[in-house]
Amino acid sequence: MRRIYLARHGAIEKPGTGSYCLGRTDWPLSDEGRGQAALLRVWFEDMPGLSARTSPLARCRETARIALEKDAPAEPRLAELDMGEWDGLSFAEIRERWPEEYRLRGESLCAHVPPGAEAPEAALERALPLLDAPGETRAFFTHAGVLRLLRCRLEARPLDEMLNVPADYAGVSLLVEDASGWRAAGWNVRPAKTPSADESEALLAQLPEHIAAHCRAVQALALEMTDALAAGGTLLDRGLVSSAALLHDICRLQPRHAEAGAQRLASLGYRALADAVRTHHDWRGETLDEAGVLFLADKYIQDAQRVTLAERFFKSAQRCETDEARRAHEARFQQAICAEALYLAKIGG
Repeated sequence: MRRIYLARHGAIEKPGTGSYCLGRTDWPLSDEGRGQAALLRVWFEDMPGLSARTSPLARCRETARIALEKDAPAEPRLAELDMGEWDGLSFAEIRERWPEEYRLRGESLCAHVPPGAEAPEAALERALPLLDAPGETRAFFTHAGVLRLLRCRLEARPLDEMLNVPADYAGVSLLVEDASGWRAAGWNVRPAKTPSADESEALLAQLPEHIAAHCRAVQALALEMTDALAAGGTLLDRGLVSSAALLHDICRLQPRHAEAGAQRLASLGYRALADAVRTHHDWRGETLDEAGVLFLADKYIQDAQRVTLAERFFKSAQRCETDEARRAHEARFQQAICAEALYLAKIGG
């Protein structure tokens, strides 16, 4: 049975913090992206006879070099879609310079292509012949646009739906060929459920030191709680708890920081981690799981110091200026008390 591994490149070094329309603009991998590429080695280290090809763009060539521990030949048909005059520009600038074209593109990606850009249909047609190239086991290092178009074709989905196809940085998809043709046996799989230590440190380095110190304190307590639960007969995913606690406030300076942090982690491919971070501010579970431990540990830490729930909530109550805020604060306090009761019951204390 023939197999093709499709790997997306790692995260890139952007010129700013905004969102960009990236096609052929040749930005390199970031430190975070190089760490993600290193995780890909587990897919390819024991594959004798593997035939690999990479997009000629720097972010894919470097990902392939790190993942394979050698250079891979460049294949132009694996390059990302050329986005024409929009390529490399921020979406904020695009909306300002081409407001009507931007609006129409939101209605149909295929019917409204940016000025001078490559149409999705054309990009798909150049990439498709690669599926039938010689080789039993092949690896293609490519881009989100190409990956999404291939999946749409394999699943007979309209190409206009391509942005609904998940394609995380360093995600790996497996295509297998059977009697009916090519099919996806796995899509957008990350080699790890949680970031590596280097990747986590790169994320933390973007935070002010006092927020990073809070995250480290929550992590230490959450791990103590996880070990106490294990001793009492409740086994949780310690690695998930550790990463969720360490990274729960990576978007602390943004509005609705829990949701923003979850979306950031989900965009990197860590969906279980994102789910835990999403509820760390308002956990509503009935059994104490990894997200519940994070929720409770976070409530026991004021800045970087351990406190009681009463101390933590008394201080935070002073910031509630409306009746609505006070009601939400009281509900969160009651949920924390319930989580504490669940925890104490499980550790026998």
